[in-house]
Parts: sequence; structure tokens; C-alpha cells
Amino acid sequence: MEQALTTKGISFGRITADADGTIDHGSVEGVDPDLTIRPFGWKGHQATLRDIAEESLHIHQGLLSNRIQLAVRDGTLDPGPYGMGPWYDVDQDGVSLEIDSGMLTTVVGYLAQLEAPVIRPPRDPGLLDAWAAGRSHFDEIGCSGCHVPTLELDDPKLDARQPAEPDRAAFIIDVAKDGDGPKIEPKYGGYSTSYLVHLFSDLKRHDMGAALATPAPQGTIPARVFLTRSLWGLAETAPYLHDGRAPTVHDAIVLHGGEATRARDAYLALDEPARASVRVFLASLSREPKLFVP
Repeated sequence: MEQALTTKGISFGRITADADGTIDHGSVEGVDPDLTIRPFGWKGHQATLRDIAEESLHIHQGLLSNRIQLAVRDGTLDPGPYGMGPWYDVDQDGVSLEIDSGMLTTVVGYLAQLEAPVIRPPRDPGLLDAWAAGRSHFDEIGCSGCHVPTLELDDPKLDARQPAEPDRAAFIIDVAKDGDGPKIEPKYGGYSTSYLVHLFSDLKRHDMGAALATPAPQGTIPARVFLTRSLWGLAETAPYLHDGRAPTVHDAIVLHGGEATRARDAYLALDEPARASVRVFLASLSREPKLFVP
């Protein structure tokens, strides 16, 4: 029996089950054989905010969670990526048990309540015409095939607690209501509705070509393969690409290869005013300005 794998209108290929119970994942596309969507990380290797927060604290802050440390102690986690020391100080920084589960939950709670990026069309009438043209070109040349403008979220509620502690009280965050605004918008009025997330991603992995390949694979994810980067908030995130090699949006587009080659070539085939209009549109994928008082 063969089953198409489609969710939110995105195709992840097909899976086949033979009569003897054997599962064939050979036609699965853009996701691991376990079929779990992993929307975090450049290569789409983390499934939850908690996982990516834990990893980021280690990579960027040098802080190991208690969960990692205790898993090293119990022998259920390879200490190699974390250091050469004994389990109680595997990273050899002189500090043990640095991030407990409650601390990690507060980080998840903070991240889940950040404002959603917005689309801010230019106010200048001349640029507004270019913006509208750029939005059309974005679809016409194939960018939206992977950078899918909008996905629907059925349930906006997130439990930020540690999954291994189900007996504790839930810490529920409604990402459509709680925290800083603006928020994702409801599709319909009324109490029961799905929500529109203008993410500009299909949350799927793609081969981006040899030029963008990382020096090594990430686990089972090949060096050439990356998650479709979400474009919301793009205007605030230069430089671009996984290693910051592209100083401008134009440079980032030109460096697309692999499965994105056709869309890249279609962009380059546009005349300069049309290419500029695409960039004007992409520059509108931003965030609402905020006043910070020191």
C-alpha cells in the first residue's frame, strides 16, 4: 500500500507499506524517516522550542542543561559533542548542573511569547507599486514553491514544560494571544478558528547545491541539504544564509542552487527593475519597530 504524505498542503513524498509489514521510506522527501517535522535549526534537525533552546544555550553560551549532563552520567548520551571531562563537568568549565528544567522552561516561555514578524509595505507610492509587482514576481518565478507564504496553525497552545514531567502542572502559552504583539492572525472570527502564519517556508528540507554545502553532514542530514529558511522578519536579519556569506538579499538569491536553481535562474532572467521589485517586497518582511528605553 502506498500513501501520499501531505500536510498543510505541503508534499513530503510517499511512503509504502508492504504486505509483510516492511515500510519503504525511499520516496519520503524533505523529512526524516520518522516523519517528524523539525522546524528549527538551519538543517531542520530540532523538533521543539525546548530542543533548540537547549542546544543554543550550549553552542552560544557554553551552558549545559542538567538533562544533558545526567544523560552523559547514565550512559544514554554520547559525551563527545560536549567535552572530555567527567560527567559532572563534561565541558570542563568548572561548573556543574548549569541549566535545570525550570530555567529551560522559562526560556521556552519567553521565546513562545515573542511578537510575530509582519509584512510592512512601503508608504512611498512609487515603492508601493514596486512592492506589489515584486510580490507577483515572487510567485511567478517560483520562490513561493518552497518559501510558502502562509501556513495554517490549528492549535495555538503550547505546553512549555518538560515533556518528561507529565504529572506537573502544565505551563500553557497561547502563541496567538500571550506576550508581545503583533500576533499571528485568526483565519476567521469567533472562538474556534485556525490561525494564519505568514512564515514563507514549507518547513521541509531541500538540496541547495554544492556551493552552499556545509563542511560536514549534520547527523544523517547531508551537507548540501537545508531547511527552507523562513523569510518572515528577513529585513532585520542580514547578513544572510547559514554562514552569513551573503551581505545582501540579492547575493543570497544568487547563491541558491540545487533544487532552487530554476527559481534562481528565473530571478536572474528578470530585468533589473523587476529584480529590484522582488527585493522591495522581501524588504517588507520585517518587524514592527519598538521603542527601547535604557
